[in-house]
Amino acid sequence: MVGAVARFDPRKGLDLLLEAVAIALPKRPEIRVLLVGDGPERGFLEAQAEALALGRVVRFVGERTDVRFDLAAMDLFAAPSRSEGLGVALIEALAAGVPVVGARVGGIPEVVEDEACGLLVEPGSPERLAEAILRLAGSKPELARLARRAPERAAVFSIESTRWRLERLYDTLLEPLLDRAAA
Repeated sequence: MVGAVARFDPRKGLDLLLEAVAIALPKRPEIRVLLVGDGPERGFLEAQAEALALGRVVRFVGERTDVRFDLAAMDLFAAPSRSEGLGVALIEALAAGVPVVGARVGGIPEVVEDEACGLLVEPGSPERLAEAILRLAGSKPELARLARRAPERAAVFSIESTRWRLERLYDTLLEPLLDRAAA
């Protein structure tokens, strides 16, 4: 199960995910897609799924306030974005133990450590995305290895970790001032 949680907007590249699945499906007919969210591109994406003969493979579940059960159903989270900020949905996926295949754009490479908790692919390329999906669909051990590391990576973005790093930064910046004041 490959999934995404996103606003259905062209920037999120969900059309690229559908193209990638259409490429991968002949080699892995068991692939399924779960798309969680809504937005202005929903009608286009539904029509694209039908045009690519993915109607039996792709499930649009709409917008949800709690995505825990959706994430639990996923083996792989896809983030084929054309542009992206930090990617909170990616962090949530990693925290749930779901590896991420994402495009090398915006904040995605900051969140997804390539080959550690997911895979990074060139943006705008359904072919590279399909290769990554096929690679992981064909290797349960590799998928499991990435899944084990995912929560560890997500923890880097926790409130506690961020607070600790901020305190260290303040200590580093203020230490010279305190030394001068004490002298």
